[in-house]
Amino acid sequence: MTEQDYRNHPYVANSDLKRLKSELVGSPVPDNLEEIFAFGTLSHALILEPHLADYTHKDIMLGIEMRDTFMADEFCQAFVEHPDFVPERHFYNKDILGIQGKCMMDGSIESRKDILEFKSLAVTTQSAFEEAIYHFDYDMGAAWYIDVSKFDRLLIVAVSKKNTKRLFKMIIDRDHEAYKSGLEKYTEWVERYTELFG
Repeated sequence: MTEQDYRNHPYVANSDLKRLKSELVGSPVPDNLEEIFAFGTLSHALILEPHLADYTHKDIMLGIEMRDTFMADEFCQAFVEHPDFVPERHFYNKDILGIQGKCMMDGSIESRKDILEFKSLAVTTQSAFEEAIYHFDYDMGAAWYIDVSKFDRLLIVAVSKKNTKRLFKMIIDRDHEAYKSGLEKYTEWVERYTELFG
């Protein structure tokens, strides 16, 4: 299934729940969202599928520096070079709190039941990285991804756009505080989604 097939698939994604939250109560949305998405696509490709990267992108050198930092981390490198690693994997769950859910992960390792989410963030400290996880509802995404995929752990990795030598990571499982807070968030928004759309 292609990325376009995934996006057209009728199941509910975490992005649908976040969009609903933004429309009903507002949520933090950067001014340059389109530019952020474009750079995110570039940085993901450089790490996970370099043959698909846009090497003409105006920020290609920044992306390459971030990729090099990611690959210099032994744990991260081993994750994406694991023989069972699959990049850009789609998951579908026919019943998650009564609705049909989907997610597209940056990568997964089936044999370990691990999934990967990569972020390029304008943070320079571990504490700022952790604050961003809750502020931008990445915890909601983490819980959603774990439950939709039925995998055990999510590795969330961020490389700083302000200081590309800085890398931050967090491993989230169902006992982690970020999973618990994320579960509360997505439960609320699944309920609101169900009330509005059935």
